[in-house]
Amino acid sequence: KFHIPIRIPSKKNCMQIHKAGTRRLISPSREVKEAQTIVAWMATQALTECLRGPIALVVEVSGRMDIDNSLGVIFDGLQISGKILNDRQIQATAVMKKEGKLGCDLVVIRVDEGESPIECLTHILNQIYVIALPARRAIDFL
Repeated sequence: KFHIPIRIPSKKNCMQIHKAGTRRLISPSREVKEAQTIVAWMATQALTECLRGPIALVVEVSGRMDIDNSLGVIFDGLQISGKILNDRQIQATAVMKKEGKLGCDLVVIRVDEGESPIECLTHILNQIYVIALPARRAIDFL
C-alpha cells in the first residue's frame, strides 16, 4: 500500500491541442504527465519487483477527484514505472471515497494462478475493512 499525495487529474478533461500546420494534435496536459510521473515514482519506491500476470487494485481517494477518469492516470503511471508490463494486467479494481488528506492510497495485489480477480479483490477488501468494521463484512456478494 502506498499514498499518492496529490490530486489526480482527470485524463479526459485535461488535454492539450497542438497545431501543426493545418493539423491538430491532442495530447495529455502537463498536469496529467506530472501526475503520471509522480504515480510512477511512488510505485517504483513502494513495489519491490515487477509484477507479471494479472493484478487487482484497491484505490481509496480523498478530496475532490473525478474518480473514473483519474484511474487512467493511475494505470498509466503504474505502467510507466515498469512495475507492471501493461495496464491490461489490471483485472479488477475497487474504488472507494474516504476522508483524510488529499490524494489516494493504492493497494496493488497479485492475483494467483487459478484465482478469480474478483475473489482475490473481495478477500483483500474483507481483510482491510473487517478490521475497521468487525460487526459486518465489507463485501458479501460472492
